[in-house]
Amino acid sequence: MSQIQLKSFFDFCRVKVTKQSFDQEKHLVTMTINPDERYDPVCHHCQQRVEKIHFYHERMVRDLNCFDSQTTLTVRYRTVRCPRCGNRVEELDFVDPGKRITKRLAQYILFLCTVMTIKEIANHLHLDWKTVKAIHKEYLKTKFSHKVDENPRLLVIDEIAVKKRHHSLTIVLNWETGQVIFVGKERKCATLKAFFDSLSQEQKDSIQAVTIDTWDPHIKAITKYCPKAVIVFDQFHMVMAFAKMLKNYAYGIFNHCLYPLVYQSIGMDQ
Repeated sequence: MSQIQLKSFFDFCRVKVTKQSFDQEKHLVTMTINPDERYDPVCHHCQQRVEKIHFYHERMVRDLNCFDSQTTLTVRYRTVRCPRCGNRVEELDFVDPGKRITKRLAQYILFLCTVMTIKEIANHLHLDWKTVKAIHKEYLKTKFSHKVDENPRLLVIDEIAVKKRHHSLTIVLNWETGQVIFVGKERKCATLKAFFDSLSQEQKDSIQAVTIDTWDPHIKAITKYCPKAVIVFDQFHMVMAFAKMLKNYAYGIFNHCLYPLVYQSIGMDQ
């Protein structure tokens, strides 16, 4: 194993692998990566080549496992004096500034998030669960937290439980795009009031329909603060309400019609 060259797995730009080691007992691969002095560093902020180097740094970075061995990179990188941006960390194509894991390991973690829990991923990769959670949270924030720049026509309002004792969050999303556009505490009329107050009159007028469950505070808020929107009850609650109505109707028929006949028949038999 010690004779196997792993450099081809770390073919990153403007750096070179200067040392590799493998601990067979601990299943640990360590790679030392230094700047390739043949190339000028690039400013991470403006992506321009820079000649002046301010300082050299070194940090440990986790990478994808080599076979079944945990892989750690000892990365030496530079702070440059950029004429546009001042002192900045150089751009490295395999890791973001300040991060302790490589970009490809972060992508692997995000893939695992679709099939595993955060705790399972942390145990599988021998990472702190907070690290895995931070990566997933940053991804979700980047994907869903952009500003609403259009007038939504169809809204979906629902709630999720976040703690015991009926602590809830009200979620509002654009049905056509799937974008979450509002998250508020509790499931009260005042919660949706805060959402509608954040919209312009043009945005409120553009809302054609809102789908909700049969929660009265939501109905009250939509009727009062967005009266032009049509309220659409979701199918699950409508079927449940219809089933409950049929149950009550059947129970009433039994009590008023069938039960007296059964009782009378039993009395006659006696």
